[in-house]
Amino acid sequence: MNIRGLLRSFRFAYEGLIYVLLTQRNMRIHFVLALLALGLAFIFQLSKTDILFLMFAIMMVVVTELMNTAIEKAVDLASPEWHKLAKIAKDVAAGAVLITSFFAVVVGMVIFFPAIDTWLHKERMQGWMVTNPDNVWLLWVIVTAVMILVIGMQALFARKNPWIRPSLISSVMFSMAVLVGLLTWDTRVLLIGMTMAVLSAIVLMDRARSQLASITLGACIGVLVPIFLLLVGKMLAWL
Repeated sequence: MNIRGLLRSFRFAYEGLIYVLLTQRNMRIHFVLALLALGLAFIFQLSKTDILFLMFAIMMVVVTELMNTAIEKAVDLASPEWHKLAKIAKDVAAGAVLITSFFAVVVGMVIFFPAIDTWLHKERMQGWMVTNPDNVWLLWVIVTAVMILVIGMQALFARKNPWIRPSLISSVMFSMAVLVGLLTWDTRVLLIGMTMAVLSAIVLMDRARSQLASITLGACIGVLVPIFLLLVGKMLAWL
């Protein structure tokens, strides 16, 4: 067995993966969502079977995205100018990515629904979220706090480090999705809200209005800040 040749083939495969990750925006989105899903799997301590299904779905998306990029580059090499058949080949390859991505989303919803529903039911029984209609104004206070934080970060860090520039739209979308879900205590509403927020973020990326790092940072702020403020409110209520 030629060990050197085997190691070289692994290096070439790794270089291909890095190339796709660096050049293909959709692959970066897949990686971010995969890390988020794996993090949630660790937090909710999913079963081995659920984790296997989750990793299988992630692998399917990554593999089809790799194949899609390979087909695109091969078509560009064979047909540098626009051709109807070249467009069909690219569209079909992209369709494969779309199908596997949809499959991954369905798998994620099926896997995480029971865990999130159990968590929401537990927290609802503990009453850490104020559900009195008279206190709904607190939600707008939290959203305003998120907006002030994001605008402040944009003003302070945008020139020094463009990576630290969270998207205002992304932060507001995800904060509203989280707050509506926690207000209704309905897991279905929470998942629908988060799905709409993710789809809106993808639209922002597709229109090239924001970068992946900006949208991701805004989403993290939109999710974590409301939960942090509500937990602080719960601790203050205990005092």
